[in-house]
Amino acid sequence: MLLKAGTVLNDRYEILSTVGAGGMADVYRARDTVLKRLVAIKVLKEELSSDAGFVAKFRREAQAVGALNHPNIVGVFDVGEQNGMYYIVMELVEGINLKKYIDKMGAMEEREAVEVAMQVAKGLEAAHSQGIVHRDIKPQNIIISREGKIKVADFGIARMASTETSTTSSMGSVHYISPEQARGDACDARSDIYSLGITLYEMVTGQVPFDGESPVEIALKHVQQPIKPPGELAPSLSLNLEKIILKCTQKNPAYRYASMTDLLVDFKKLIVTPDEDFVVLPAEGANDPNLAMRKEDAEILKLAGISPRKTQWDEDEKNRAFDEGVGKAIEMQEEDRLAEEKAKRTEKILNYVMLGIGVLILVIIIAIISKACAWLNPSKPTTTAWIPPEVTTAPRETTVIPTTTPFTIPPTTEAPTTTPEPTEPVSTEPEGTVILRDLIGMDYAEAMDLLMEDGLRVHLEYELVPEDSEFEDNTVVDQSYDPGVSLLLDTEVTLWIATRDSGAVVIPTNIIGKSVEEAGAILREVGLVVSSGTEWEHSPSVPAGAVMAANPPVGSLATPGTPVTLIISSGPAMFKVPAILGYTKEQAIAALREAGFPADTNLQFRTETIPSSTYLPNTVALVEAYLGGNTKEAVAGESLDLRTILYITMTDPEPVLPALLGRDDIEEAQEELEQMGLSVKLKYEASKDFPPGQICWVTRKDGTTDIPEGTTLKKGTVVMLHISALVVPKGLVDMTVAEATALLEEAGIPYSFKDGKAPKDPEAVVVSKVTPKGGTALKADEEVVITFRKTTDPTEPTEEPTEEPTEEPTEEPTTEAPTTEPTTEEPTEPATEPTTEEQPTEPATEAPLPTMPTYAGRQISELFAELTGMGVPAEDIVIRYGTSITHPEKDAVYFVSSVDAVEGDHEIIPGTVLEPGNKIYIFVNEVKDE
Repeated sequence: MLLKAGTVLNDRYEILSTVGAGGMADVYRARDTVLKRLVAIKVLKEELSSDAGFVAKFRREAQAVGALNHPNIVGVFDVGEQNGMYYIVMELVEGINLKKYIDKMGAMEEREAVEVAMQVAKGLEAAHSQGIVHRDIKPQNIIISREGKIKVADFGIARMASTETSTTSSMGSVHYISPEQARGDACDARSDIYSLGITLYEMVTGQVPFDGESPVEIALKHVQQPIKPPGELAPSLSLNLEKIILKCTQKNPAYRYASMTDLLVDFKKLIVTPDEDFVVLPAEGANDPNLAMRKEDAEILKLAGISPRKTQWDEDEKNRAFDEGVGKAIEMQEEDRLAEEKAKRTEKILNYVMLGIGVLILVIIIAIISKACAWLNPSKPTTTAWIPPEVTTAPRETTVIPTTTPFTIPPTTEAPTTTPEPTEPVSTEPEGTVILRDLIGMDYAEAMDLLMEDGLRVHLEYELVPEDSEFEDNTVVDQSYDPGVSLLLDTEVTLWIATRDSGAVVIPTNIIGKSVEEAGAILREVGLVVSSGTEWEHSPSVPAGAVMAANPPVGSLATPGTPVTLIISSGPAMFKVPAILGYTKEQAIAALREAGFPADTNLQFRTETIPSSTYLPNTVALVEAYLGGNTKEAVAGESLDLRTILYITMTDPEPVLPALLGRDDIEEAQEELEQMGLSVKLKYEASKDFPPGQICWVTRKDGTTDIPEGTTLKKGTVVMLHISALVVPKGLVDMTVAEATALLEEAGIPYSFKDGKAPKDPEAVVVSKVTPKGGTALKADEEVVITFRKTTDPTEPTEEPTEEPTEEPTEEPTTEAPTTEPTTEEPTEPATEPTTEEQPTEPATEAPLPTMPTYAGRQISELFAELTGMGVPAEDIVIRYGTSITHPEKDAVYFVSSVDAVEGDHEIIPGTVLEPGNKIYIFVNEVKDE
């Protein structure tokens, strides 16, 4: 039953609205009336709340996860109970889950996907270091906040869902389930790595690698079917990222990354050295270790509701449904989805059940004969256990690979090999480790002796059991690690001990978070008293003044009248933010350390910088504090929790001139300088030291003051790039075409003839015009266009009697002699005729000014050549790149303006006279490489 808005839990949490409902819990948006903040509250379903064993595990798991504090993990603030209703108070993250993001946006770009995966990996790395394995990583459990922060949600919750509850919690996970989970084997951190690999696969391709008509079919594909390389679906995917995904999703956990730390190392290499081949994949065939059971066996067992791994008691089996693979939950989902075939399937399932019972009887007979109840497959070697890196203790419910292999039936032609009893430590374990015994049902004193004998520490917790419980008083009900796991020596193991002692009372757990007065009242209700002395300790999660612990501890047994010492929270440890705005990076770190802030672990410098007129370049411009899912500006002098993550943003650095000489990517160099805040001009000129098309000199705007590489400049400085170019020889006019072309070929200058018509006899015609004129530096891909005439009687018509006079003003308005074209035909003695090279300035005052030609949709190189050929100086032409819908071709011109903006009032329309000295801004469509 859903809670109504306005409901208040434990006089503190006010329900505001429903966020969503799942198979195991309902989630609400709520207000914490004590700390005045918004929170999310997950309330267990009523059918689960009535299960005492499930509730005990639920609370212990939530408390363990609550100890985690990481910016990439949804925080757990509190665990509570009211009238038999159990709930968890969590950080409220406003945003969208990754699944919805992918469904909406499609496949993600590689850089974006890697950034998301890295943040997920960092959160999981922190959890794994505490021995906590998520086991349900999927896009639905990855939240993208409104600020772009990635959060991993639902730690340790889905793993406890029972096969007897609603099946929706398992349904979403089967696409991301690891092979060992699908087989029912125990799993460890490498299962999270597999699921993250599948999630990353979906991020870059837009689809999951395995799909099918039923959850059983999908789970079996994870076990048996090779994964399709993601590069086949996303051809632009880099080889290294593809190999990272394939390594994460190896069928055999031994061939995956050993830890999230190792995975993060390769992610960082991918960013820093993307071209280096650094991902090591196992040899071909290693990904098929023959660990999968036959499809028929899996279907029989799962449809019969039988887990491939047998457990010690029904309650434990029920609380480990997710461990047991897709199990009966999947079968129930199949019933819901295929209801019309219910009768037919029911008959089939009954057959499977009978077959399953027969299989179990056969197994028991074989086990009795061979005295090897734990190992039924002698042909498979023992699997090496995984231990969380650099962890000597681990919270309850940590999962590691057991030393037993998955349930299989050995061939009838081979006798099973006997193995040591399950309770005996395996001597082949690495030095410094021990295999944990199965202690459930054993007398607690005997269990303690065995653990201490094996070199492990013991912690006892009492658990009240009903009168009809199968567990006798003082026997072990549960243990904090699964039997058969490998543990480091001196690891603490918690044992839960059964008791029915009506005379003993359990110290209530709900005193945590209460005031001293409230806790005292609760203790007195159960017959206990509050000790006169109290203790105070810092707590990052319990508010100051509230009870954070007790001695004897909560959950333990005590006789009536026992005094209980309350341990009161003094709140989190704090530090005062120092005034560091305007400090250099080194000065800021030193000041924060002096203030007691853990700068080595909780300080991050943002990669982006911001402009500032207040502070010097490369100094602190902004300090932000992150805690509990919220980011705010940190003000000097305020006190902050020591768990706070500080983000520092620096001011923009002053631009430093990069190495430019010899570069031929002129547009890229210009864009790079402009992004640094510099203004760029181009000048083409002859150079003896650099081939055409390369930058041969860098100067200030005067064109003569050299700027050496590495010079620090102020933003707005004008930088002139001198481009080496071929120069059109002077004196070509009135040469024979044969002489002129020989000279051009010797200089390596490309040429063509006007209208594409070459003379039949180059010796019989002379050059009447060249474009561009002599002395002009050619742009990239530009050529000389030759116009010629015959050398016969000047009254004889030329090859182009009508075209030259009309084209002369627009093609070469400032370089031709003042006479019209027909007059160039009259002289018969070329030696006496003045050439355009000899008289470059005479016609300048009389020739008409150039006008803007048509430009829409033309290539920038073509328009640039025409404008400069008309006499427009190259330094007066400014090229800007943008995006055009009407002209989507790469490098297509879509607007020409008299100002540096696409504004209709300032458009230079075709036919407009181009006044000397006025800038011409040409806007070109930019098409980025995919």
